Amino acid sequence: MTARSLKSCGQRLCYTRTISAINHPRKVLLKVILNGLNPWAERIIAEEQAGFRPRCSTTEQICKLRILMEKYLQHQQELQHIFIDLKKAYDRVWH
Repeated sequence: MTARSLKSCGQRLCYTRTISAINHPRKVLLKVILNGLNPWAERIIAEEQAGFRPRCSTTEQICKLRILMEKYLQHQQELQHIFIDLKKAYDRVWH
């Protein structure tokens, strides 16, 4: 959702809050469900999958890729990888 300014002091993030589409009891229920599903999801999702997972930042993924590239170069092996621009891939999908 969009942020609504609480005071007229520019774009400082500390003076904005989110507008939620669900009420507080539902947020609590969703948090309980999420906390129950996270351990299960962590067991079935591959280690290489990093999107929207705690402790799996983009920076960490770049470092892992760099280490992998160095190992392949060290052993003079060919390494192929694909980068997908998801923004362009999904810009034509109706939501």
